[in-house]
Amino acid sequence: MEELHIAMELVESDSEYEELDAVLCQIGAQLVRSDRNRTPRYYEEVVIRYFDYEFKRLFRLSRETFETLVGRFKSSPFFPRPRGGRPQIPAEKTCLISLSYLGTQNKLLPSRRDAHDPEKAQQLQQRTPASSAQHGLAVLAAL
Repeated sequence: MEELHIAMELVESDSEYEELDAVLCQIGAQLVRSDRNRTPRYYEEVVIRYFDYEFKRLFRLSRETFETLVGRFKSSPFFPRPRGGRPQIPAEKTCLISLSYLGTQNKLLPSRRDAHDPEKAQQLQQRTPASSAQHGLAVLAAL
């Protein structure tokens, strides 16, 4: 947020382009990113302490299969490279985020917005959370 405050100070308050200044401030506010960690150091301190059965229950893969997946992901062109001065997210953490998202049924349920589109609602009703997660894992494994 400090960057936004500096940008606002740079905009002249007595400028004849006050509307343009306001628009530029709004755009600047949208560009500023903020880090939002739900559980601080979850990957670094909590995941490594899981027993094998807990790991498999939460992420739907054994640790050995997960390590194979991470190795293939690291060597693929889909592994994101850091930009904009932000530190690179480890491949292990990226894969765990993806697996937990794919394994969470709540994220795959239709939203209220989809109810207004009959075709999309029908597609989502035919797709079960388990089949969606399996499809996502198959895509990751194909990397």
